[in-house]
Amino acid sequence: MSALTKDLRFAWRRLGKSPGFATAAILMLGLGIGASVAMFSVLQGVVLSGLPYPGGERVVAVAAANAEQDTTGSLTPAEAVRLESGESPYEAFGFYNWGGITFSDGDTPREATIILASAGFFPTLGVQPMLGRTFTKDDMGEEQGAIILSYTEWQRLTGGDQNAVGKLIDTIDNGRLQIVGVMPPEFAYPDSDVGAWRPMRDAYLQPDKPGYWNSRGFVYAIGRIAEGVSPALALERTQAIMDEVREQYRMRDTGWRVTSMPLLEEAIGGARDVLWASFGVAVLVLLIACANVAILLDARQIARRHEQSIAQALGASRARVYRVMLIELGLLGLAGAALGTLLATGALELLKGLAQGSVPRVEEIGLDAGVLLFALLVGLATPMLAAALGSLRLRGQPIDAMRGGAKGAAPMQARRTRLLPVLGVALSTMALFAAAAMVASLVRVQDVDPGFAADNIHAMQMFRDGGPAKAVDFADALQAKLRALPGVTHVALTTAAPLSLIGSFTIDLAVPGRERPEPLVAGLRRVSPEYLETLSIPVSEGRNFTAEDRAGGELVAIINRSLARRVFGDESAVGQIIALPLGERDRIPHRVVGVTDDVRNDGLRSDASGEILVPFVQSPWVGMTFLVRTAVPLPGITQQMREAMWAVDPNEAPTREFTMRGELDDQLRPAQFFARAVGGFALCALLLAALGVYALAAQHQQQRRAEFGLRLAIGAPPARLARQSLGDSLRGGVLGIVLGAAVGFVLLRLLQAQLFEFGGGYAPWFALAALGIGVAVFAAALPPALRAGRTDPMTALRDE
Repeated sequence: MSALTKDLRFAWRRLGKSPGFATAAILMLGLGIGASVAMFSVLQGVVLSGLPYPGGERVVAVAAANAEQDTTGSLTPAEAVRLESGESPYEAFGFYNWGGITFSDGDTPREATIILASAGFFPTLGVQPMLGRTFTKDDMGEEQGAIILSYTEWQRLTGGDQNAVGKLIDTIDNGRLQIVGVMPPEFAYPDSDVGAWRPMRDAYLQPDKPGYWNSRGFVYAIGRIAEGVSPALALERTQAIMDEVREQYRMRDTGWRVTSMPLLEEAIGGARDVLWASFGVAVLVLLIACANVAILLDARQIARRHEQSIAQALGASRARVYRVMLIELGLLGLAGAALGTLLATGALELLKGLAQGSVPRVEEIGLDAGVLLFALLVGLATPMLAAALGSLRLRGQPIDAMRGGAKGAAPMQARRTRLLPVLGVALSTMALFAAAAMVASLVRVQDVDPGFAADNIHAMQMFRDGGPAKAVDFADALQAKLRALPGVTHVALTTAAPLSLIGSFTIDLAVPGRERPEPLVAGLRRVSPEYLETLSIPVSEGRNFTAEDRAGGELVAIINRSLARRVFGDESAVGQIIALPLGERDRIPHRVVGVTDDVRNDGLRSDASGEILVPFVQSPWVGMTFLVRTAVPLPGITQQMREAMWAVDPNEAPTREFTMRGELDDQLRPAQFFARAVGGFALCALLLAALGVYALAAQHQQQRRAEFGLRLAIGAPPARLARQSLGDSLRGGVLGIVLGAAVGFVLLRLLQAQLFEFGGGYAPWFALAALGIGVAVFAAALPPALRAGRTDPMTALRDE
């Protein structure tokens, strides 16, 4: 122990005598470790930590897919109810839908997002309430009754009352509700914005209407697979139950098959692959830092050749010399880990800010004990990796101490050490290619035409009960108030704005006279006649809705071009009859009066899907979104819209307020986050790669001073020496760019599902990335090359 303490002190003193080396090594290690630790924190919080549910790996989201029409949807209510009944491969099964509720806890009504949940919802997730209980079957039959509050809503409504369970709270649209439970603060399914959960009443499912057995988009299902049942077997048994439900309701097979996805996969969506790719780029930064530290270590070992020889000549064993060197590396690694953790702390706050609204589970991201352990392990492993690259070799032998002096240090001959800058440039090129691909994907998404106008369009969404007649009266009155606002040019109503999932759902359709229902589903929106004009959606054939398309008149519909082409082919859709499941039991015929251009309702990255519009007054719904378009941006328009609403009904409150431009910007935020994160790591990689090229070029220039001096003394032109030195460095740089580009392109092909329209259009961005790394390599290699051409022959020969 005494010897180890002495070696530790000796190693510390030796690092103190080489402040330049120690500082450079710690800075490089800190940058590499900081990048990898910051990105690992994001990966750990979003992907690796799992969901906060017991046995969460067995909880899956259950849905359906139709290969015939290349579309997906949810289970029908009939299928979900049957699976929840217990005759299924699931230990527990539940389903839910979105809704809103209006609280009267202040001077003005306040709307909160709620989830209408079945009795099996909470047992499936396996989460117990912090206070009280979850729902029972009895709660599903009560017209009024139970409510479970989120932790945030419990604090807001009751002030955190520990005795809140059993108390009544006042709501404007649902009367007095009894608090039966309060969820813990970490519970936020299916979204952190949910304020409460209400029972999904049996009457809400409307089992006597066609939508109960053929509507896909009405309920969202989750299941906990039973112990000992494989996911494949669960799917097989679930499909059999779906087939039984189809037979029960005499529905023909239209190609729907059950699908399932782990709940964590559903929560993070496509972010998993891109987060892993971003972490991979951060690791590239770390590897480049390792390569650079290896170059520094090799140069230091050459410089300390004579010192090592004297130590061995005085009796120090080679093992002890190695031990001191390893202790130095350990000290450098710990210092690099400490610096990297500090850098990661700042970088993580920046990443979390960029991730808000872009990456799911942002609240889970942080520097926890696991991340700190990762930083420590990386800090200790990184310098060891640098040593493994060939830079921890004893350069001196005992006999060298008798030859005197440290002059004549042998030039570095290790081929692998010469290849370290090539490795750094290759890794940097891969990182830059990844960043270029992300930026190119973002630019291409930004150029996508969504099919509707978004500027200066404000939306106010709400849910309103009271029956169809009252819904139409309220909608007409509020639209009239909104039209009267100064600066407003258009006002429209829809059950769901473009890109919005809340309020929209899918239905199947049939064409009377054909042998079987069409194997097609389409999104359904109930709209006012001004909807298309407000969003500048062209009517390519036929007409728009008019004021004459009211209740009691002929039922009409407008479909988009994609649906018209799939259902009617080259035949005109205008005047055709389609039967929609909007009646009490059977499908109701609607005449197609118009065809619109396609709108990307499912997102900018998705192709336009089939869509059906029907007049709101002919088919009212509880969900309403009022759209207001202004000629120019109007500050305060949101408040004016609220006041107009309160003028119609002072007890109403909006569930959500947003702009269509904001909705489009939200579509770009995930791509912006990844482009910025990967771009930042790529710039770090570029900086470190350039430093590696410079370090090796400077080392070669220093070691060949005698050669350069002699050649200059016998008449060699300085420019020729500079060009040769520069050429040596550039050849390695070009090799690194070629290797990095080849490997980077192959890896991007594996990730092309995360890139928008990956193909030839990305080539200019890759060329720009290659040019950037080329310029960086040239700039790094140039100063040592110029110094080679300016070597003083007499000084160089005298030093040698």
